[in-house]
Parts: sequence; structure tokens; C-alpha cells
Amino acid sequence: MTVSLGDAITTMRMKQQIHPISLISMKQVVVIIPVKDNQKGIDALLESFFRYTQLNDYPRAIIIIDNNSQHKVECPSSYKMRSIPIEVIECKTPGPAAARNAGAKKADESYHPDWLFFTDSDCIFTETTFSKLKFPNPDSVGYQFNILANSDDWLSKFYDNHAILKPVSVIDGGINRPEALITAGALVLTKAFFHEQVNGFSEDFPDAAGEDLFLGISLRTVGTLSYFNEVIIKHDFIDDLRLGVTQEDMLSLVKRFYRYGKGNKVLQEKLLSDMDVHIDKAPNSSSALSIEAFNSFLAIYCNPKAKLLVANLEDEFMMKIIHRAMCLGYEGKPLFS
Repeated sequence: MTVSLGDAITTMRMKQQIHPISLISMKQVVVIIPVKDNQKGIDALLESFFRYTQLNDYPRAIIIIDNNSQHKVECPSSYKMRSIPIEVIECKTPGPAAARNAGAKKADESYHPDWLFFTDSDCIFTETTFSKLKFPNPDSVGYQFNILANSDDWLSKFYDNHAILKPVSVIDGGINRPEALITAGALVLTKAFFHEQVNGFSEDFPDAAGEDLFLGISLRTVGTLSYFNEVIIKHDFIDDLRLGVTQEDMLSLVKRFYRYGKGNKVLQEKLLSDMDVHIDKAPNSSSALSIEAFNSFLAIYCNPKAKLLVANLEDEFMMKIIHRAMCLGYEGKPLFS
């Protein structure tokens, strides 16, 4: 017998409810940042922290997890003597799920925080990130922050307009809540994260796709989730603001959705096995993208007039490329032929 995801979560929650903490003390928050081959991103993220965060809003610590970078990631020396511990640890098990779990374990062992704050190395803190963090809705074990693009180029607007880094909403207990969490910006109650029904991020997800959604779904079995839109984190979707949108940025877009397809496949399999829930049928079969098709894609979008083309959110060609990449990832087929 199969049941809906919502029914499965409600049944589990009745047995596993965790009572949340009603007020957040910044000294009971540890920030966790996985990174692979992105020293530039870590530098920018830390620079934004010290630029926008007042001393009395500092969290307990910042933990950076180097996940098999070719060149070892470091904390810039100029930040090492500030009034907050910044640790860089290594995680040899590949994947952001394993890296975040290593960071959470280190946080729990060294700092014993009530809350774990997750973000990514391609994100930027803002004036609101820590100043608004102290007054959440006092009923949840996880909070979804407001993740916005860091620039106003047309590709970043595409991500924003399609709410790509915003979880789907569900009505839970009569309240509009996130169905899951996207850990480019999320806060999780430590005791919920380590609860036996949750057990951190599932390392069955080898890539940055699906592992955070499954965490959020698992958290909903022990409590509720809430939006925390006052807390804003910016996300970089292009590599160099000075250059604008490049072919590498477009390739990154296609690879992102290919990765999402792979993650969706793992997510479906885990939900079917772990929760016995009904999942809609798989996407239609697709053939790999030809180099010619992808070059046409680049030719259309990597030019100064591209912003006019994507003003219409129903831009069929771009959406077809993205959908095809997701289907290929889901089916485990090569992205390019």
C-alpha cells in the first residue's frame, strides 16, 4: 500500500515530535560551509560576513569543510584574529552531504550549538543575514532563508524569476510552509538534525542535488518547517560580474539541471523505500544533447541581446534544454553525445 508524502510525514511526526526552541541566541548558532575548489567564493563569503555583521550578531563559530579541493582551501590570515572562531576541516568522503555532516559533527563536538546554519561557498551574506536571525516563528525545527541572486544580469534574473532556489510550499497545520529545505540558506535545530528519524544528510546523494530536499522532508517527520524571508542570502550564478554571462556560466546552468535530474532519481528511490509513498511517473526518455544543439544554445544566449529573449519566462528553447538535461540526469544517460 502506498500513501501520500504528506500522510506519511504526519503519521511519523505523531510519534517523533520534537519541541523546538522559541528564541535564537546567536551564541548558539554555528555556520557550516562545504566547499570544493572555490577559494574565491570562501574569500567573498567571509568578506561579506565581516562587512555586514555587527559584533553582537556574531554566531558561535564558522566551520568550513574542504571536500577534496585540488588546492587546499584556507581561511584568509586577515580573518583569523577576529572575534569569532573560523575553522577549516577536511572531509575526504566526496559530496556535499558528507561534507555538511562532517561540519555538523565538528560543530556538535566542539561548540554544542542549539542551531546549525547551512550555506554554500557561492553565497554572499547581507545586512539581514544575522541581524534578523533572532526572532523566528517559535514552532519549527528548520527554517528556510530567502535566497536571491547576487546580480541583475539576465541569467541571475532567470534563476530568481523561476524560484529555482526556493522550495515548494505546502499547507501544514493550516500554515504555508516549505515542503523541504534548500541549504544554500537554512537553519536547523541541532537535536532535530541528529534525531534517529533524520540522522543528518543522507550520503546516498553523491552530488549537490536532492540531499537538502531529503533532509527537509526527514525533518518534517519530527517537527515543522517555516519560511524565514527576513533573512536574505545572495547567491552567485555567474563566475565574474565584470564579464557578464559567459559560455561557462551557461554550461554550469545545464550541468546544474543535469545534476538535479540525478538527485531526483535518488530522491524518488529513497522516498519509495524509506517512506512507502507514491511518486509520479519518471520523466519521458531523452537522448543526449548534441554538441551542435548546445552550441546553438550558447549562440542564442551568450550575447548582449539575450536579456530581451528571456524577458518572456515561457522561452521555449531554454526551458527545453533545461528539461532535457534533467531527464538525462534522471535516466543516468550522458549529458553530451
